[in-house]
This record gives sequence, structure tokens and C-alpha cells, in this order.
Amino acid sequence: QNLLKTFCIALIFGKFFRRMQMTKSQISCIALGFLAAALFLAIPAHAQMTWDLNADADATANPMGAWSYGRSENASDPVPFTLHTNTFNAGPGGDLRIWDLASGHPNIAYNKGVNVLENHIGPGEHNMHPGTDPNPDYAKIRFTVPATVANNQHLQVQGVFDRPNPTGGNDDMHIIHNDGNTATEIFQNLGNVDDVAFDVTVAVGPGDFIDFAVGNHDGAEGGGASSVNFVITEVIPEPTTLSLLGLGGLGLLFYGRRRN
Repeated sequence: QNLLKTFCIALIFGKFFRRMQMTKSQISCIALGFLAAALFLAIPAHAQMTWDLNADADATANPMGAWSYGRSENASDPVPFTLHTNTFNAGPGGDLRIWDLASGHPNIAYNKGVNVLENHIGPGEHNMHPGTDPNPDYAKIRFTVPATVANNQHLQVQGVFDRPNPTGGNDDMHIIHNDGNTATEIFQNLGNVDDVAFDVTVAVGPGDFIDFAVGNHDGAEGGGASSVNFVITEVIPEPTTLSLLGLGGLGLLFYGRRRN
């Protein structure tokens, strides 16, 4: 239907050009411009990139590529970020890698083993545990937009906050885009809710931050929030959009030939 509409619009433009006393060659030049634009846009500058927190995980590094583990030291503000430098192995067989304050929560844990740990952290999954009183800070995972990403590139941000202990208290769940000057919240959930899914799109530039923050909403959280995964994907124009440009050009060419 979209293609048919575009073809019809091209014919309407053709009638408009006729009233403007445009010649066949002029109409053909405009049509070829449409086709050239479609061809140019159809050639991507690079392959579509995807960053997957769990797939990208490194059991020894922080930061690890575009991802880093940390905390916000202001319990009422999830925007600040301090990198976790204290790390150790825990759990059966030492399969749970934890990054935290030397004094404990908030922390980020990664299951590098093959068994489910603490009854909810599956193999290759992360757990975000906010701080509890008297240190109710945010646990944070930060994504730094790589230098290879274009300015004003749209990224699709998807995932789930899975709370393993819904009776333990209420969590803050935030996703924040920070360009270094302005921090904008693009997702928020407050309260005692399990399996909170999100799917948002945001325009970014190289060096921007996308922060995933989990806070202690009521001071009583004992179970933390488990991040099943965070996946970030570049949004590339769909072939349909390019087809519309190309068919528009063909429609103008058709009109120019029919007029002749």
C-alpha cells in the first residue's frame, strides 16, 4: 500500500511539474535524483552494530568494552557514576563474580558458571543489587557510546528488570541518557513489580552514556533486582523507506515518458 501511494504521489508531482511548464528532461533529472538518493541510502556506512550486556561480559574486566559497572553515591539521584574497583569471586565454585564497594552493597554480580546461582541468577546473567540502609545508593551499569557511532544515531534499548524477591521491598529502575551536559530519563519504574520489560529508542552521539540504575526505593530491599539482559542496537533505515524513494523516482520517469 505504501508503494502504491508513493507511485500515485509521484504522478501528482508530475502534474504539478507540468503546470510549472517543466520539460521532460527536467522531470527526468528530478526523477534520477530520487533514484540516486535511494541508491546512496541503500549503501550502509557500516554494518548494524549490537551490544549485548550478557554476551559481551568479561568475568575479569571493568570496564569491558562499552560496558562498565558502578554505583551512584547519591541515593536520591541516579545520574552520578562511580566505577567499582573492588571485585571478588563468590558462590559455589567461585562462579559468581561481584563488583562492589569494599563495604558491600550496592553491587553488580555476573554468573560466569553453568548453574543457576542464588535461585535466580542464570548462567551468563547479571544481578544488580542496590544499597541498603545506611548506604542506599544505586547499583549502575553504564553503556558508553563508542566513537564509531555517528552523531544523532538512534539506538534501540531493550531488556528486562527481573526482581527475584518481590516481597523484599520496592526498587527504583531507571534508564538515563547522559550526553555530558544533560541527563534525560528515558525509562522509569518505581515499586514492587516483577519482570519489568522495556523497549525504548534514543538519539545519541559518540561518548554519550546510557545508564541502567537500580535503587532502593523504600530502604527495605533484601533481594535486589536481577537484570536478565540489556541489548542496544543501532537503528538503520528500513528497506521500505528506500523503496519509497526509488519508486517515487520511477513514477516521475513514467510520467515524463507518458507526457512526451
